[in-house]
Amino acid sequence: MGSRGKGNTFAARDLDAFSDILEQKLNEKLDAKFEGLHAEINKLATEDEVESLKCSVRTNRFECNKLEQYTRRENCRIHNFSVASVTDLTEQVIDLFNHLSDLAAKDGSTETPVNADTARQSKPFCSSDISVYHPVKPKHGSKQQIIVRFVSRNKLYEVNGSKKYLKSPPRYKGVFITDDLTPLRMKLFDIVKKDGATSHNFGSGFVCVLLSGLFVFGQAVGHLT
Repeated sequence: MGSRGKGNTFAARDLDAFSDILEQKLNEKLDAKFEGLHAEINKLATEDEVESLKCSVRTNRFECNKLEQYTRRENCRIHNFSVASVTDLTEQVIDLFNHLSDLAAKDGSTETPVNADTARQSKPFCSSDISVYHPVKPKHGSKQQIIVRFVSRNKLYEVNGSKKYLKSPPRYKGVFITDDLTPLRMKLFDIVKKDGATSHNFGSGFVCVLLSGLFVFGQAVGHLT
């Protein structure tokens, strides 16, 4: 009886020790598992924060692009313009605008004026109509461009209404006038052309394209960031 009691005492001690060891091992396993889960949770949280920051950057860049385009609302860009002399470039540009105005007046099919000021007979352009002009240094393989900023937006409207006549005069062969787009919107312009748009227009920085027989209008440039 005594020996059985002693054996039972040892068995209980061994069981307690085994239980302690098992609990310790389980805790170690659980700690390692939870540590891995915490790392995954932190990683996901970090990825969410990074994605949130990227989204904020894209949004801010888009807003800055809209603001930059707004500052160009009195600008136009003349492409493929042959510059005879930089010193009298103002006169060359004014001569181009006046020539277009004359062609529009002779044709008698000018576009509807925007307001009462442009409803009057258009006066010839003069140097005081231009705030500043800036020849753009041609990149490799490209032709001369000139950015013109008008004092009055009405003068820009007159140019936009008569620029279609650039197809007529041989003296300005290859010359065309567009909005002064931001680099981001120029990138969109290139994508639109590559996607097979049969017609595209960037009036006041907005894009309107004819794609697969449907007109698409907007300024969705956020995906370009």
